[in-house]
Amino acid sequence: MMRQMREATKPIMLLAALAFVALMVFEWGMDMSGRSGGSVGEIGSVNGQPVNYESYMAAYRQLYDQVQRNQEELISSQQNKEIEDAAFDEVVTQLL
Repeated sequence: MMRQMREATKPIMLLAALAFVALMVFEWGMDMSGRSGGSVGEIGSVNGQPVNYESYMAAYRQLYDQVQRNQEELISSQQNKEIEDAAFDEVVTQLL
């Protein structure tokens, strides 16, 4: 049993190393997913103006705190999703 595991270690490590190299080349080097199109901290754009993560989070925190103050129970996942959407809408409206 242990001998089989030792013999299988080399191919498994080789496969892991190749997968890591492929990740570096295709994902980080070539940006195949297209995720790094914007600058750091930019989560979108409206009419060419960037939507910054900081302004989104400020709006989100404000809305989250407001909802939490108005109810005793914890905020549900559905409410959290609605707060996220409302915060993004608020930031976009400010840019327009």
